[in-house]
Amino acid sequence: MSLDETGTAPSPTYALLAAEAGREAVAPARAHRPEADVRAVPWWRVGSLRRTSGLTEVLIWGVVCAAAGALTATGPDGGFGIAVYTVGVLTLGALLVSGYRLLTTGRHAARRLARAATAPAPATRRYVLLRGPAGGRPTLFLFPDGERPDDLPDGLLMLPPTGALPSAPTGSVELHGWLDRAESGLPVVVPWVEGRPLWPAEPLWEAGGPDFEGQLEWLAPGEGDQEEAPRSPA
Repeated sequence: MSLDETGTAPSPTYALLAAEAGREAVAPARAHRPEADVRAVPWWRVGSLRRTSGLTEVLIWGVVCAAAGALTATGPDGGFGIAVYTVGVLTLGALLVSGYRLLTTGRHAARRLARAATAPAPATRRYVLLRGPAGGRPTLFLFPDGERPDDLPDGLLMLPPTGALPSAPTGSVELHGWLDRAESGLPVVVPWVEGRPLWPAEPLWEAGGPDFEGQLEWLAPGEGDQEEAPRSPA
């Protein structure tokens, strides 16, 4: 963010960030296929949650491992058989590692998100969608509901770089969750925009919470040209 006449960076008000979002015009690169409604199906039937949990990876490695096993049992001996056997052993190792991650952390993370997304009594906020400095990762800057242009952000929610995004750079969002906390202690919150959830990449940074001001300074447009990104809170 450029400096003003006093030599300091202006406060990241709603008006300022909304104007930047209008110039940036963050929009989905392609249309995302509708997912199963998390309110009506188990979490493992929602594609994004399967990927979050690692279940998709386990299924892929399982298929590859089974194919390698079948080729080892029925294929010819010699160099080809040794190569297939080696691939099978490596694949089995990857399957065990991904399966361990699914059972120990992945499924719990997916279930937390599903629980947050279906929590009642959402909080309504205004959002401004901007690309953050960390490789252009999209971030929702959250503001109190209303029409005050000088409001400051009271929350930050980072989204995956390849996930679904709102169709407009500004608008209204319903925040569901606050039932669970991530390992960092930050609340797990899922934003709903245009009738669908946007699965977050990280928990919610709230105003007044640990390092919120540092995150805001780093993520605001033009701020924080540091070479290293801050550590993920999750």
